[in-house]
Amino acid sequence: MIPRRLPVSAPIRRHAAFQCLNPSSNSLASTAAVRLVHVPNAFHQRRTNKTPSWAASRGSIRQFSASSYYRQSMKDAREAMMRGHREKEPSFQAAQRDAQNIKMIPRDIGLLPGTFIRPRSKDLPGFSSVEDAKTRFRLEYNLVKSYFQSMGSLLFYKYKSVKPRPLLTRKQLPDLAKHLYEQMYTAFAFGDVEHLRQTCAEGLVESFSNRIAQRDPNERLYWRLLSSSKPKFVSDRAVQLPYPGGDSNKRPIYYRQVIYRIQSQQALVKGYVKRTRRGEQLVDAWGKELPVDKDGEVTLERMVKEKRKVSELFVIQKRMFLGKEEKWYAWGLTQETPVADILK
Repeated sequence: MIPRRLPVSAPIRRHAAFQCLNPSSNSLASTAAVRLVHVPNAFHQRRTNKTPSWAASRGSIRQFSASSYYRQSMKDAREAMMRGHREKEPSFQAAQRDAQNIKMIPRDIGLLPGTFIRPRSKDLPGFSSVEDAKTRFRLEYNLVKSYFQSMGSLLFYKYKSVKPRPLLTRKQLPDLAKHLYEQMYTAFAFGDVEHLRQTCAEGLVESFSNRIAQRDPNERLYWRLLSSSKPKFVSDRAVQLPYPGGDSNKRPIYYRQVIYRIQSQQALVKGYVKRTRRGEQLVDAWGKELPVDKDGEVTLERMVKEKRKVSELFVIQKRMFLGKEEKWYAWGLTQETPVADILK
């Protein structure tokens, strides 16, 4: 068997950017438990038929005392209030059901609604005619409106979620996005599903896992990021997700997504393990032997021959679950928003 060193053996959480942006390393495991309240049923409740102290007996003409009337009225009011509170308290089964619903809230809810990515200039309508000009102005208006809505969602996320207030700084996010981008593709090429679960959203993990399972047993993928420019900021948006059975004001659930455009030069080489009399040999699709270094990876010189320019929109996501922020992880790739969707 051709030895191959695991390229992403170090946990992603140890990266310096994660330590700066996510001080709590065990936030996923510190989910607050829902309080379960047991309410006694009607059989356990004491039933009494008390005669009001102010009620006169038959034939009696003595007037009732005002002080005793007020005392009994307050007592009756308190009992009625307590009965109302007991009726509003959730049952044990309902509390259990709400707890299960909260646990089933996914990390991946798709691309946040209202996220618009400006199309390329060649895809935008021009000003050659009156109709094209009207369409262009309408499109620009919707894009500006979406930008201010995104800014408003971030301010709401910062000042209306929890205290201490979450940070909105994006100073270290470009390096973090580049690191997650490289980790995502490296783990996918290596077939490391466990590392993908640590760094990616559920939908992306499922897609990559299915593609890894469909590979030929003798097939090997080798991916390398040769060079890349600094990720360019595209969008930043946050949205709150209401949930049943809890206080969404004190323990809210938020999703925040930041989109970057990453332009890079990368290489992908596909190899196959061929068994010969001398042992195993790594060859390409044409049967030519591929050079391998001491770590079991295709050499840099061979990877450079397969380099190509790639420009992709990469989405990273962070979730605030029950008032506690989790770490950033890779949501996946997206595309520019079609003009027809922006004009809706």
